[in-house]
Amino acid sequence: TAAPGVALIAHAAGAFCGLLAGRLGLLDAR
Repeated sequence: TAAPGVALIAHAAGAFCGLLAGRLGLLDAR
């Protein structure tokens, strides 16, 4: 019953980590 909540949290965490990694990558590239 808690699967949707866990999936939502995992998706949000993955998107946040991806965005953070992308920003760090862009800064490092510069």
